[in-house]
Amino acid sequence: MKYAGYLLAGLLLLGITGACVLYRGIHLEFLNPAIEKRLSAALDREVRLQEPLYLRVGREIELRTGGLSVANAPWSGGGPLLQLERGEIVLDTRSLFSGTIVVSRLHLASLDLLVDHDEDGDTNLPFLGGDSGDSGDSGDSGDDDGKPGPRVLILHTEISELHLQSLHRGNGADLDFRVSHLLQKARTTGLTLEARGTLQDRA
Repeated sequence: MKYAGYLLAGLLLLGITGACVLYRGIHLEFLNPAIEKRLSAALDREVRLQEPLYLRVGREIELRTGGLSVANAPWSGGGPLLQLERGEIVLDTRSLFSGTIVVSRLHLASLDLLVDHDEDGDTNLPFLGGDSGDSGDSGDSGDDDGKPGPRVLILHTEISELHLQSLHRGNGADLDFRVSHLLQKARTTGLTLEARGTLQDRA
């Protein structure tokens, strides 16, 4: 009985220590390989994370990472499909137990996105183009019970240095879109959107 009390006290101390660590924030380097593997399998593209995932848990859950890259389709001769220098998302912890997940803040810095279309009009975006290989698996709905997922409410979005390229090999209707600063705020009175940038090198 005495040993059971020691064990319980040890577990309690361990739990308190873990809670304090999460509240102060912790870098989770050891999770990077698993995250890369899961995302690569889900997107059918090689995904790389150069910086460790940072996690802080309190009244809000803060997640930060950086150096994210997603490989392009094999047939595309361009660079990576997606590159992100730094990303941060802050969630309202209590909202995870409700029907609406509240994203208090979403911040993306130096985001490059390359959308490529081949001569047949297929795109390099995962699941939208014809390059994912086993198209027969796309109809897999065995695990879908038909119930809608939780709603997501994003209160504040900020994107700095966004670069979007859209290439059309069939008709040459390419697009080059750059935004130095994009700000979105959701308020009770409506939605506020501010942006500064260029389209086809024109402000």
